[in-house]
Amino acid sequence: MKKIFYQLSAMLIALFALGLTNSNAQTYTCQGHNPGCSGANGAAAIKEIEILLNGTSVFKKTPDVCTGGARNFNVMSTSSSFQLYAGNTYTIKFMLNQYYGNRKNMVAFLDLNGDGDFTDAGEHISPNWGTGTGRQSNQGYTGNVTYTHTFNVPCNITPGTTRIRFRSNLDAGFGFNNDPGSSEVNGSYGETEDFTMTLVNPTSIVADFSIPPAPLYEGTDITLRSTGTGFSEWDLNDDHTINGSGDLFTRSYTPGTYKMQNIATSVCIGKDSIIKSFDVITPTQMTIPDFVADKTEVQLYDDVNLFDLTQFGATDWDWVIYDSTLVPPVTLTLLDKSGGTNKNPMFSFYEPGTYTVCLRTYNIFGWSGYKCKSNYLKINPFSEYTVTSDNPTLTSRKGTMYDKGGRYADYETNASKFTNFLKVIPCNAGEIDITFSQFKMADGSDKVYIFDGPDRRIK
Repeated sequence: MKKIFYQLSAMLIALFALGLTNSNAQTYTCQGHNPGCSGANGAAAIKEIEILLNGTSVFKKTPDVCTGGARNFNVMSTSSSFQLYAGNTYTIKFMLNQYYGNRKNMVAFLDLNGDGDFTDAGEHISPNWGTGTGRQSNQGYTGNVTYTHTFNVPCNITPGTTRIRFRSNLDAGFGFNNDPGSSEVNGSYGETEDFTMTLVNPTSIVADFSIPPAPLYEGTDITLRSTGTGFSEWDLNDDHTINGSGDLFTRSYTPGTYKMQNIATSVCIGKDSIIKSFDVITPTQMTIPDFVADKTEVQLYDDVNLFDLTQFGATDWDWVIYDSTLVPPVTLTLLDKSGGTNKNPMFSFYEPGTYTVCLRTYNIFGWSGYKCKSNYLKINPFSEYTVTSDNPTLTSRKGTMYDKGGRYADYETNASKFTNFLKVIPCNAGEIDITFSQFKMADGSDKVYIFDGPDRRIK
């Protein structure tokens, strides 16, 4: 009579992504896909999409594996979820699912005039996307790989609410290719996702940027951040030489006074610029280390990010982390995640316990002593849940689940799957991993039901 035991590890983002129906005034159509992705273990599904401007995210899809819906065509948002500005060049990052080994296509369209279709000139925004060069009909993408491309929003747009469409498909003869006429045609494996968004005509262009508060020390990385509009370029010392582009400009300096010109450009409006000065000085003493963590209590396998707050210009960092409850203490491997010698490292923890964190830092005066925060991080074991008639809902990212008998007692006899169940909906999870470390039944009539869906109908 012993024992059902399994562990849950939900590491990704959104469990049940619902397919929404179109409510926009425009009459968008799409034949969808057959067999699509929902009936083929997520074949060629669109897992991730992010759109960025100058390195800053303007839209990020909640990751999922296969949205489902009628013929795998879904309007993912019926109200505007982000804005794109005329004249800007945007970066897009995306990932497709890798169930079949076939190469894949990812085709994108933007309705520039809001007329309810994607057939006008310039609305096929992915002609040069792919693993090759130039115009690519078959793009040759591999699943579970992040690809990065760009697209432009021209000046001759119709401002207002509109849609952007993404379509995935197996290439090499399976359904549509990366062509202008593929916005509505029938596809095979894959899916189509529409997002409602807003096109904007910029009315002004403003250059501006922020400088970190003084003092700024030699040898340290100093980041200038654009706070204006348009595309940013950076001209150090105002010598008419462009030293970088994007919203951030990071580098180290020798002591002195520096001038930085930030140039903001809009293809549709023009340019603006601004010049600011800042001083870089030599440290006057040894560093005084200090730090803070983004979280001080987490579950197993969660990440903790440590942020350096050292004074007097640190250029090197030495982190030491150990379990305070063990004698002798066991030091965490410093190369875990981003590494113990980084300024702001990220660590994962694979054993529960209470951890002390120490940091020493370096500048031209040498290494400081260690700054330690005793018992600073608490790493908890998985939460435990039981399948009962109370029908609990598990929303945490990870946990350990038992039958109604709990960790030690027998499971319940003659229990009904319609009255005794546990619903697993991890916050923002798109995929759930279940590991059975113990699975024992008394006889052949005993069963465990696992339903993949919002109710107890789909096994």
